[in-house]
Amino acid sequence: PLRYEWSGTLIDPTSLLAFPPAGVKVLNTTFPLDHGESLIWEMLAADQVAGPLAVQYFTSGLTWAADHLITLGGGGRAAMETWITVRNNSGEDYQDARFRLVVGEVRLVERIADIAQRFKQEAAGYAPPAAAAREAMMDMAGEEEMAYPAAAPPPSRSSGAGRRMGPSKPKAVERESLSELHLYAIEGTENVPNRGARRMRAFSYKEVAVRDVYRCVNPSGLVNAQRVVSFKNIKENKMGTQPLPEGRVLLFRARKDGNGFDGTGRLPYTPMGEEAEAPVGVTPGVTCEAHVKNVSHKVVDKDPLGRIKGWEDVTDWEIKLVNGSADPASFEVRQNQESPFTFTLKNAKAEDTTTLLIKEELGAFSSQTLKYQVAVKRGTLTEKKGR
Repeated sequence: PLRYEWSGTLIDPTSLLAFPPAGVKVLNTTFPLDHGESLIWEMLAADQVAGPLAVQYFTSGLTWAADHLITLGGGGRAAMETWITVRNNSGEDYQDARFRLVVGEVRLVERIADIAQRFKQEAAGYAPPAAAAREAMMDMAGEEEMAYPAAAPPPSRSSGAGRRMGPSKPKAVERESLSELHLYAIEGTENVPNRGARRMRAFSYKEVAVRDVYRCVNPSGLVNAQRVVSFKNIKENKMGTQPLPEGRVLLFRARKDGNGFDGTGRLPYTPMGEEAEAPVGVTPGVTCEAHVKNVSHKVVDKDPLGRIKGWEDVTDWEIKLVNGSADPASFEVRQNQESPFTFTLKNAKAEDTTTLLIKEELGAFSSQTLKYQVAVKRGTLTEKKGR
């Protein structure tokens, strides 16, 4: 018999499996009532066998998080690194551990920590009665030797008898996609003590095409421009070899005297072949200021009796873009309009039937004022094709 104990950890005891060396079979698994956080494996070997014994189980308290470091260079290119931080609060030290991470959302019927705590409570309730019964039997037997049968495990939902766990061969996973989940391994091994953490570099990319823009959506008055960094996770962009896990973004800019910190935000989970967008906050001095200067009505169509059938509601806009930073800035201003509409700004376009998109490039410590009109068609003009 082989006893395995997990006192003080968050192991799910219902998931424990033993994988003995070749030539050894696991016959039975029992849970002694007087030792709450332990089990006994009964094994059988035809001959003397030497080899490692592997134990598989689910545990709680092991968490990981991703940090994406983006360093902006010149020409719209950037270097990217993803670092993984593993934190261990499982109650167990891990030596020379290899980590395989699951990227995606895992949905469990029950939380592993809840199972572990419930097992501890149930085992604690069985231990005192079991110990008292053994003492009483020993008193009755006096000096006679007694043989005790294997203790039964605590009752479960499926059965009140001892739980038997047959051996099964573990599946090796290098890098695999399972529906919406992706698994990949971090190279090398690490020592992660209980209540400790380790930081490891998962992967890195160079010369990635990155868009760095300041966005203003329906600005009214003076507002700070929202900075957004985006890139495509595709092979043509020297990426696309694995999905990117959700995590924190740390944005830097390469300068002559070293890297300067530019902002932080969150990157969503990004599958291969898709575009990632990470808002990274605002930059002091980079703003949009929009005001309505005038509203008028322009009659375009009348019936034979002189009654107005079609007209345009014309709005005069003035938008001031300010780049108070030491670096060039790309602006994107979006305004929602009623459809159909026309506009007089040359550097703008209709992104869709209800959105006006304005793009401008500003140098360091500069500003630009845009004046234009937006005309919304009414009446019979809505039946005609506008620009």
